Parts: sequence; structure tokens; C-alpha cells
Amino acid sequence: MKFWAEIKEQPDCKLKALFYLLRSLLSCNWIIHDNSVLPMDIAGLMKYNQEDINSSIRELITVKSTQPESYRHRWNHNLKEWIADAFTRLESAKASLKINKPGMDTLNDYFLKTVYADHHHRNS
Repeated sequence: MKFWAEIKEQPDCKLKALFYLLRSLLSCNWIIHDNSVLPMDIAGLMKYNQEDINSSIRELITVKSTQPESYRHRWNHNLKEWIADAFTRLESAKASLKINKPGMDTLNDYFLKTVYADHHHRNS
């Protein structure tokens, strides 16, 4: 949110930084709606957006493919409004999130098996 507070009043922002922000918001949105492992691609994360927002993001992807990392992009009003609204929606939804304990157990089991296998391999 600090980054958003710094850039929201600016007429433009670095496109690379905007993608970091978008990916974070899209990921949070995915977790709130789907509560599952995130897709690895940004297109997969756009599942819960309205088409006009997805279209704006796809346009940015096209622009990003042709511009240097230093490129500064002028704000798209609809996208800027969506970002501001996303912070509000996500803030109000965070109380309903719960820690996925079974997922942690699976990770812990995997970690322990890996450590034991490595230890056994080194001592053989």
C-alpha cells in the first residue's frame, strides 16, 4: 500500500513497477475467490476481473513487450480506479481468510522426507 500511496497521484509510473502492483493485487484477488494455488501466468490471475480491466492489462502486456524497463506509462483511468477499489475490496475481505493448515502439513512432510533422504544418501 505504501507504493500505491506514492504513485497514485502521479500522472504516470514505471510500467515494470505497475506490473508488480497488478500481479500482487491479482494474486490477492485470486486467493480471496479461489483459495487455491495461484496460476503462474498473469492471464490466469485475471479470471475474476471484468473484461474491460482484463483488456487494459492485456494492452499493458503488449506495451511492456516493446518498451525498455525505464518506460513510464500514463495512467489508464479505469485501471487506476480498479486498483484503488481493489485495495478497498481486499482490505475488507482479509478478515475472512484462514491459514491453510493442511497445505503446511504437506510442505512439512515433503521437507522432512527431503532432509532425511539427503542425510541417508550422504551417509551411505
